[in-house]
Amino acid sequence: PEALQQMSIWAERKQASAKAALSLPLLEGTLVSIYPINTGYLCVSRASLIEGGSPNEILQIPSLAFLLNHPVEGYVLFDIGIPSRFLPDEGPARRKSKPESDRFFPIVVKGMNVNSQLAQAGIESLDRVVLSHYTSKDDLIDLMHLPADSICVGAGMKSKLLTKRDYGTDIDRKITEIQFETGSTLGAGKLAPLGPFDRTIDVYGDGSVYLVDLPGPCKGHMGLLARTEGSWVLLPGLAVYLQENYQRLLGKGKPSWKEKPTEDSKATWESIRMIAEYDEMPNTKVYPGYEPALLDELREKFIVQDFAKQTTGYWAYIPPDAE
Repeated sequence: PEALQQMSIWAERKQASAKAALSLPLLEGTLVSIYPINTGYLCVSRASLIEGGSPNEILQIPSLAFLLNHPVEGYVLFDIGIPSRFLPDEGPARRKSKPESDRFFPIVVKGMNVNSQLAQAGIESLDRVVLSHYTSKDDLIDLMHLPADSICVGAGMKSKLLTKRDYGTDIDRKITEIQFETGSTLGAGKLAPLGPFDRTIDVYGDGSVYLVDLPGPCKGHMGLLARTEGSWVLLPGLAVYLQENYQRLLGKGKPSWKEKPTEDSKATWESIRMIAEYDEMPNTKVYPGYEPALLDELREKFIVQDFAKQTTGYWAYIPPDAE
């Protein structure tokens, strides 16, 4: 019965998606460019990313941030990747302990954090920063040093980032919470459905950049949809880590996603379905922020080419007593 119910829900959404696709704007008007930023690697078991994956198979996946360039408004940074607190004093930082099924261990080298790479690329000013999610209050250190006057976060995220002493300061004034549920809009944008997505906000009012409500992974989670040369590009945040998370849904009717790590599993599955439906539409792409295949697909677009490399396909776990 549960499988039949899921198939029925899927069929209904497919029909709705076919109608909604008519409302997805044409690739005309203002276009933006997207440049990935590889901020380091995460070592994580396959079981934490893929339903049925082995907990003993340790994957090395990139942690990507994305820089958008709007021809009029300037640069928009989506997410910050691995925070600078994980940077080593010298050489690569590695963990010697084996990752558990729901833990992420970073591998980074000096200069890989997003602030450093923006400086290396000569980016001196950002129109805004958009955070799909938060990790901890330590992220505030990186946010304070970014050259941006506006930081967009989801509902309820601001209190996760700020301590009591931060309220009333410059960083407090920079942060704006996006309220999809109450209909609060941002700038020239209006809250409206777009394609398979129930709630989006047109950031600049020109149809080039949309904030997308993708609830489930954490409180206030959101993605970003951009109109680029030749295709729409979705940045899904934590809604999906890998392409398999939404592509396998199309063929097998079950999301390749572990429910345990999410804050709201039902909402996360719904977000995955919307992403899968979007992926079926013509002229669409999805850039999961942890997909190793993007290192090759987007290699020429990284803002710092030295970090546009996948050193190894997997991170070999070395027991501490083996050295």
